[in-house]
Amino acid sequence: HNNSTQGITLWATGAGSVLSGASLRDSAVSANANSGLYLVANTVGAFDAKIETVTSTGNTQNGVYVNDDAAAAYTVDLGGGALGSAGNNRVYGNTLTDLRVDLDGGLLMAEDNWWGDAAGLQPARVTLEVGSTVDSTPFLLTDPTP
Repeated sequence: HNNSTQGITLWATGAGSVLSGASLRDSAVSANANSGLYLVANTVGAFDAKIETVTSTGNTQNGVYVNDDAAAAYTVDLGGGALGSAGNNRVYGNTLTDLRVDLDGGLLMAEDNWWGDAAGLQPARVTLEVGSTVDSTPFLLTDPTP
């Protein structure tokens, strides 16, 4: 909370760097100067992470920033993907966007999450770079946390 950069960063960088089997759950990030959750691989770092029941809100830039700048394998599962995430993430109310995706044309699985709107993830709340796409349907119709 209230960090001068990211709230939580999961990062694989450099030759031979591998972040594999990472799982982040039951966490909350808010009021950070950059992104609440930053998931990045650089150079030839391999990366896979399962994210579920995470809340990211009130961050100055992005709620979640998924950034693949590596030549190696990169998989993030925010819900409904290959790593078995149940979703139930709460990503809303961030200043620039709630979700920023740079997967070099790849697909981010982000199903069964609360995006702060009963109509799901709104186009104005997501940035998709370099042909990246996101599957955010189905989404939660109400906030899972009372």
